[in-house]
Amino acid sequence: EAFDADIPPQIIVLSDYNKGLLGHALTQAIIELAQAASIAVYIDPKGHDFSKYSGATLLTPNISELENVSSIPCNTDAALESSAKRLQSELELDLLVVTLGPRGLLKVQPDALSYYPAQTQEVFDVSGAGDTVLAAIAAGRLSGQSMDTSLEFANLCAAKVIQKRGTTPISVELLLPNPSQDPTKSPNSRFDESLEATLARWAKQHKRIVFTNGCFDLLHPGHLQLLEFAKAQGDKLIVGLNSDASVKRLKGADRPLNLEQDRVSLLQALRVVDFVVVFEQDTPLELIEEIRPDVLVKGADYLGKVIVGQAEVESWGGEVKLCPLADGYSTTKKVFEIAGRE
Repeated sequence: EAFDADIPPQIIVLSDYNKGLLGHALTQAIIELAQAASIAVYIDPKGHDFSKYSGATLLTPNISELENVSSIPCNTDAALESSAKRLQSELELDLLVVTLGPRGLLKVQPDALSYYPAQTQEVFDVSGAGDTVLAAIAAGRLSGQSMDTSLEFANLCAAKVIQKRGTTPISVELLLPNPSQDPTKSPNSRFDESLEATLARWAKQHKRIVFTNGCFDLLHPGHLQLLEFAKAQGDKLIVGLNSDASVKRLKGADRPLNLEQDRVSLLQALRVVDFVVVFEQDTPLELIEEIRPDVLVKGADYLGKVIVGQAEVESWGGEVKLCPLADGYSTTKKVFEIAGRE
């Protein structure tokens, strides 16, 4: 009767403790009602019969539960991945997320598989960690975050609760590195990690990395079009930014108009940008060779021209994409216009 209410939920979370309430008939009835209303169903499973979860949106077994239902030891990555893929396919799940304890999470979709390494923490008590992961994923999705971001958030939450004895609720204070820090004043916290560490984490998650570069002196709609186009070519977008000294050599002594850190902050504030790297050279070639992106994006004005890094990117199987230009937008042109009016 609860699911016939006038205001349906956006996500239904079933936390099965194998006590008898979530039997086969009720669980399937809930899933069928949810499917008819386009409502997601997230489930933390228990027991040996997972058929009652068939058709759910998301299932979050741990390794032991996966081994129990598959009757196959998951003592190697190959065995783990094989069992997880089979279960995801048999139950026709949108997504299967296996909780791996100190190793983090494994996400399995019909056509993709990704690992989300845990944040290493001292473990005191794993009680409630599975519930925390499921709740954090749901909270992330309800707040408008992508599934990838929600899984990373779940990893962070789980890492925090296992440091406490007994079951522990998540709070802002528990998540912040500094309890006095105001999260509303830290828009760039996702950039605290080094480039090397970020690339290593994305490699484990099999992310498709896109790279573009520029001075981005006066951020305008043409830049936004380029960055949005670039992000659409893959999973993660890295922007190479010319340093102040580099801009001066390329554009003249009166440039840049905005200093390096200001340009970094503006780019970091954009949702489509996943990482910003400042480079001192006149070209981003060294940076491209370090990142080894899957896609290199430049503006369509480079059609027929030599593109720095194209040969290198194509040598490791990557590709170059040219973004259509937004008419009428140019920082240099705007500078001349302002100077003329003055």
